[in-house]
Amino acid sequence: MESMMTGRNEIGHGIDALKPKLKTGMLESKTKKEFSKVLFELEQLYCALREPTVDKLRRLGGLDPSPNCFFVQENPLPHAPLTSQADLLQPAQADRKGSGSIKSLKDSKYFKKAFIWNKLSSYVNHFGIQTGKNSPSSSSEPLLKHSDSLGSTTKRTHEHRLSPKNLVSDRVKKPARIPTVLEALLIEKRITTGDLGTPQDMMSGASDGDELRLGKGLTNEQKIGTWNSLQDKLIKMQSRDKVPDATEAKFLLQFVESIYLLGDHILRYRLLPSIDSLEIAKPDTVVKMIQFHTELLFRHLGESFYEAPESVVPELEFLRLGRAAKHFHMSVQALPTEAQGQVVHAVLRTILSHTPVDFHGGIPSEKFDEIRKTFLHDEFLERVHRLSSEIIKKPDADLREEKDNMTMVLFMGRLMRFFREPEMKTPPKQKKIEYQLVYYILNFFDAYHPPILKAMLDMWEKRLPQSQQMQNTFLLQDELEFMRVYLATYRNSNDRTYPQTELQIMPFVSMFLDDRNKYPQFRRWVKIFIAEIFDHHDWHESNFINRYQRFNIWMDKI
Repeated sequence: MESMMTGRNEIGHGIDALKPKLKTGMLESKTKKEFSKVLFELEQLYCALREPTVDKLRRLGGLDPSPNCFFVQENPLPHAPLTSQADLLQPAQADRKGSGSIKSLKDSKYFKKAFIWNKLSSYVNHFGIQTGKNSPSSSSEPLLKHSDSLGSTTKRTHEHRLSPKNLVSDRVKKPARIPTVLEALLIEKRITTGDLGTPQDMMSGASDGDELRLGKGLTNEQKIGTWNSLQDKLIKMQSRDKVPDATEAKFLLQFVESIYLLGDHILRYRLLPSIDSLEIAKPDTVVKMIQFHTELLFRHLGESFYEAPESVVPELEFLRLGRAAKHFHMSVQALPTEAQGQVVHAVLRTILSHTPVDFHGGIPSEKFDEIRKTFLHDEFLERVHRLSSEIIKKPDADLREEKDNMTMVLFMGRLMRFFREPEMKTPPKQKKIEYQLVYYILNFFDAYHPPILKAMLDMWEKRLPQSQQMQNTFLLQDELEFMRVYLATYRNSNDRTYPQTELQIMPFVSMFLDDRNKYPQFRRWVKIFIAEIFDHHDWHESNFINRYQRFNIWMDKI
């Protein structure tokens, strides 16, 4: 129930965030009309899903009386006035009828329930939740507190914040009613009911302004029709050749987020039983939409792409778990392995196509630009698949014998050399971005095309003295794993949706600090390149004190 309520509220906030974006005078009239239609349909469907949401909460028992707390009645226990908690904890005597001794009021079922509710009431009052006729009404606040509000075609039902003061008088008197399971949960978690109204409204099937509510009376068939219309509009917008400007991109980014969150919400809670799959959740569509989303970020953010909290990185783990990609989580987690590689490639390709924008008048380093241009070639992915298949069929073949393979062989050589000994003469910010992108490309091959990486390492080793061959392979594997853990540990320190990796970095700390100098090449690589590139020389300090140093997802200090 908690996730259902927070999910619906988040969708509502997103829809409200779209409204100010239509107020700008920078949109063309045709575009503004199209976006207004999108907003109307999105809000209409959201509101129409109120009734199935309430029905779902009812079936989950959310509107049942709470078994864990109830309102205290006037003189509820003879000879035990509720003067203080201290008094309640005093042992009670047997009654005059000799019905048996009572060890302590705190052992009674009544006291436990009353104490739970009293504790809950104190908790909510402690946080200053204002309610009552004389308090400021939450209904006057926009759903998104930090954004401008925009009037809808119809007035959305007000938000309701629950508080024990709504339900219990200041002094212990006659009870109004028993709170519902949902009320107790929402009060404890400080979650609003949004447009659903109070639990009394839900139980009665009404809400404030119910007769004027947008979407009221829509049949399931009409709701499905509206949903399909929204999906079609998004797919058409994504497939257009016309490049959106910054103002359009801002609206489209919020639309993409809202429709994916709404679609996931419908599927997860079965709000439209006849819908068991989404067009926008099909693998090919997900790949295109995430690429579209990344392109829109560049249109909206421009040179701020690498500093903005809503930015993305070309890594599956981020797309599955990262806060900025939350609306894609469910779709990405359902992707087959092949499509996972495609979506990472799509994000990488989009970022690389825009990367010089962030160099503030600079140009990519020569070594990086060679890698970038090869990766952006139209036939790059086709070449990768062809080479991978050939290696699987003939694992011992010399890749250099085939002329068609030489482009990929040279590319992989440049890629591994840049990762091992990066360009250090470029400006600090550019150097940091280039190195991370090279790592993400190499990680892409390691994750989705390991035969190519292994074959290239074998070729590389054959040119080394025999005593160094195995050492070289293990070193590159250690360096790749170090970068995965290092970035996951520090890049995501503000994002608690990621699994924590503090313990995973400790073996590398031991390798770096080893007194016997068993790993000189690894230590040299970290000290000369990684610590310098990220200006992070204390990464290995114990007790995670340096975890208080925060980085954004592109490893800029914040």
